[in-house]
Amino acid sequence: MSNGIIYYNFGTKCLPRLLVSVNSLRKHFNGSVCIISSGEESKDICQRISKEYSCEFKEIVSDINEIKHHYFFEKSRMHIYTPFEKTFFIDSDTVIIKDPSDIFEIIEENDFVVPKFSNWTTKTKRIQKRLSHWRTIDNELVEETISKNSPSVNVGTYGFKKDSEFMKNWFDFTIKIPNAILPEESSCHLLLNRYKGIVIDRKYNCSCKFDNPFIEDTRIIHYHGKKHCKIVDGEIKYNGELWKKEWKEVFKKNSCGVKEWWEKSGDKYLSKV
Repeated sequence: MSNGIIYYNFGTKCLPRLLVSVNSLRKHFNGSVCIISSGEESKDICQRISKEYSCEFKEIVSDINEIKHHYFFEKSRMHIYTPFEKTFFIDSDTVIIKDPSDIFEIIEENDFVVPKFSNWTTKTKRIQKRLSHWRTIDNELVEETISKNSPSVNVGTYGFKKDSEFMKNWFDFTIKIPNAILPEESSCHLLLNRYKGIVIDRKYNCSCKFDNPFIEDTRIIHYHGKKHCKIVDGEIKYNGELWKKEWKEVFKKNSCGVKEWWEKSGDKYLSKV
């Protein structure tokens, strides 16, 4: 199979979000999808979602389980797990509102693509702080990345060719600092200066908080950092009503038997709603 979308799941907390995202994706995209699952506790639900939404299911056994938040590092080597030649990775905490399949044309031309994050740049203080963790590894690369004032990126979605040089080197670089803040994302900023890849429009990964999801042609809304149902002063913030609408749909249909297992998933924010 040449083109396809993949999701990666570890543990149970993101299972309701995975269900919502896949349900929303299938309203707009009929192509190949693969759910990559790690860990016995979530395997059954991932298999249910795969079956109901005609997705391929693939189980992996991680060899870096001893590293805290090892799933961040797994994200940086999806090229060894994907069954596709050209792959678009989507995080579970997303809602797809338009067909994103034109992304494969961009991947074909560029090997590795990642959306920019809002209007942030590598000179944004928060990003500079994250990049500074890498000075002990390659201070020159850090200085170069910050000085260019390049668009900041978010790896909630990204696309790649299976033989991408970026992908072949991403994990090995990222694993050098296991305690970095969002290691796979901060390292991505740096490696864009070393390997073939481009930063693309944020319409493929629109922040629910720092962007306007209602701008024309938005394809994917990303509820990064547990913002899918964040309650502040009794109200759902950050365009969470859009996610809530999708959640109520899968709950009403009882897709994949969600009523039986969602409370056990451990999504505390969803429980409050």
